[in-house]
Amino acid sequence: MLNDFWIFASGLMLLIGLLASEGLLLVVGSLVLVLAIAARIWGRFAFRSVSHARSISRQRAFIGDTVDYSVTLDNDKVLPLIWVDIQDSFPDDRDLTGATMQGNGLEVNRQHTITTSPLPYQKATWKYSMVCSERGYHRIGPVRLRTGDIFGFSSAEICYPGFDHILVFSRVIDLERLLFPPEHPMGEIRGSLPIYFDTNRVVGQRDYQSRDPMKHIG
Repeated sequence: MLNDFWIFASGLMLLIGLLASEGLLLVVGSLVLVLAIAARIWGRFAFRSVSHARSISRQRAFIGDTVDYSVTLDNDKVLPLIWVDIQDSFPDDRDLTGATMQGNGLEVNRQHTITTSPLPYQKATWKYSMVCSERGYHRIGPVRLRTGDIFGFSSAEICYPGFDHILVFSRVIDLERLLFPPEHPMGEIRGSLPIYFDTNRVVGQRDYQSRDPMKHIG
C-alpha cells in the first residue's frame, strides 16, 4: 500500500514537472519512481531461493533430558536480505538455552524469534539446547518469515506450514530405589490399631479396653 502511494506521488510529480517545466520535480519524481519500482521488485523476489529448516537431534526423550535443537536459514541467491525476522511457534513449556522467546497473547504457544541479515549465498545456523521439563506431545511450528526492502517502502512475508514434534515420556525410576519393596507396598511396620475390627477372626479377639465402643463388645 505504501509502495503504491509513492508510485502515485512520483507520477504526480513527473506530470507537474512536465507541465510546469520544473527540472527539480522531474528529477525528484524520477528518483522516487525508480526507488518505488526497485522496492516492489525487491519485495517480490525477497524470498525467492530462501529456505528455512529446523532440526531436533531426537524426537523421543524423557523428562530431564537435554535435546540439541538447531535452526537454519539459507539465502541461495545474489540478492541479499537487509533484515529477516524468523518467528517460529514454540510450546510454552519448552525452554531453549540462549534463545529469544516472545509471548503470543492468549494463545498457548510462544514465538521463538531470530533477527538476521543474510548476505548473498549465505547459510546461517543457530544451535540451542532444549530442556525437556514436561511430558507429552509437543509440536513446533509453523514458522513465519518477514523482511523489508532497503528503503522501507514495503515488506514481504512468507509462512512455512511444516512442523516438527518431540514426544517426552515420564521419568523412569529404578524399582530398587523405591522406599518399599514391591512385595510389601504398604510397608512392613504394622500400625497400633487395625483399619477395621473383625470379631470373626482370631486377630479380632482380645480383652476389653475402656476406649472400645460398645458395639465391639461380644
